[in-house]
Amino acid sequence: MNTSSNSSSQSAPEAAGNPQLHAHEPGSSEIVLPGYIEQAPDQIAAVPEPAPALAASFVAQPVPTIGEIIRVMPERRRLSQGAEAMRLISSQPFADDLFSAGVLRTPRPNVFFKHVEKIGCTSLKKALIDLMYPGVLELPVERYHHDARASEFDWTHNVSFDVLRTDITEHILGDCLWVTFCRNPYERLKSCYRDKVAASRASEREYTNFIRREILFHQMRSGNYRREDFSNNGVASFSAFVRFVCSPTAPSDTHWRPQLAMNAADIVPNLKLVRLESFTDDLTRVFADDLGVQWSSESKQNTSKDRLHGAESLQYDEALAQLVYETYKRDFEFFNYERDSWRDA
Repeated sequence: MNTSSNSSSQSAPEAAGNPQLHAHEPGSSEIVLPGYIEQAPDQIAAVPEPAPALAASFVAQPVPTIGEIIRVMPERRRLSQGAEAMRLISSQPFADDLFSAGVLRTPRPNVFFKHVEKIGCTSLKKALIDLMYPGVLELPVERYHHDARASEFDWTHNVSFDVLRTDITEHILGDCLWVTFCRNPYERLKSCYRDKVAASRASEREYTNFIRREILFHQMRSGNYRREDFSNNGVASFSAFVRFVCSPTAPSDTHWRPQLAMNAADIVPNLKLVRLESFTDDLTRVFADDLGVQWSSESKQNTSKDRLHGAESLQYDEALAQLVYETYKRDFEFFNYERDSWRDA
């Protein structure tokens, strides 16, 4: 009997009476476990026993392997782009910090900015506040900020966190434009050192002193203490700072954490990148193309260099650059920064 050509035309009783119709045939795309006969419950009693010869032939048929069974099982339900991105981000190190930082909303409900510390972060926030709430940053800071030492810098971050920040959702991840930022890792560490170690804002003194103390204590705990790594006024050298942040036992901080751990640029489907190296041009284009407004870059300033207060020249050597490259290798590769770009810095 040619079951492959006749099985579809046979009646239910005929099929039930011929167990060979359910036996597995090599190369068949339909896998039915041996001995299983598809019948309605009220018909089971009427199924006749197979003849001995047919039964012997039935038992001799090969049993499907687990691999064959899995192949014909339905695929698991696929997640939406947003749900899949949420799942992937949740599995990453520092996912809680990424989610707690949130994203910055814009006048357009389908455009969001994912800011990254030490990559034009303050300039971005100021631009959005000026666009959406003109004049707010001109109000006297001391009337609104809890810290009497606060400046416009602190007020900008205060307004941004309490007004612009919004939670990351599957909708934002999967359906909206995710604008985020990148920077050469060598230069980002220089900026971090200038801003958070060599100099200090009045309102950030406790934070800056904490970082300086951690650099010192890390050297002492690891047996690598060198007095020459610290100036007479207590500021660690740039090389000491780099060795500190690149140590796997040092505390992680958002200002020197790898960029992909902060912006999920390798996960989100609708990505637009702004490079610090072309910050003004890139951000101007985003404001025009995606927000429909013109942005003036007159207020953008890099104040960390101005506040260096005579600290050492920030230079890499081969060993220090290699340490940075190994620590931030994924950032170098994903954002396409050259391994030897420290020589041009």
